Order: sequence, then C-alpha cells, then structure tokens
Amino acid sequence: SAVLVLGAGGSARAIAAQLVAAGHRVTVWNRTVARAQAMAREIGCQSSELPNLAGMDLIVQATSASLAAESLPIEWDRAAEGAIAYELMYAAKPTEFM
Repeated sequence: SAVLVLGAGGSARAIAAQLVAAGHRVTVWNRTVARAQAMAREIGCQSSELPNLAGMDLIVQATSASLAAESLPIEWDRAAEGAIAYELMYAAKPTEFM
C-alpha cells in the first residue's frame, strides 16, 4: 500500500522506517523540504515537496502542527475514497488535521 507520512521528526522517522521495512511504498513530506529529503534517503523511501494525497491509502500526521493548532497544506479532495488519515497527536478537541 502507499503511505504518506507528514513530518520528519523522531515519530515520523520511526513510523516511516517500520512501514518501509514492512514493504509499504512510503513518501515523506515535511514543511522543510531538505529534512524530508534527508530522512527519505536514510530510510529508503521517497520524499515530496508537496503533501500529495493522490493514490495514498494511509496518511499519517506526525508534524508539530497539531500542537500549535496550525493547518497543513493538504488538499483532501485528492485523497482516494477509503483512504485512512491518522493523527498521531491526541487531544481533548479535534485538531486542524482531523
């Protein structure tokens, strides 16, 4: 399956590395493109300059955006029907990603 991991920090790296090891096609996006590219090279996946949801079966939100109540440049209308979006941060109220 195809997975988009949003973020390039420790949680994103751990999730992406395990998904790659399990045979999933992983793409990493980060607001800092160079960080996404470096992480992708290290774990053996792709990076993207834009968070493109087309063809993704799973979208994992692992950025700090939810901590600051920030939104991400995501075009939800491009997500495939049945795609799963997973917010790594838990909170009492829904995050912008949710």
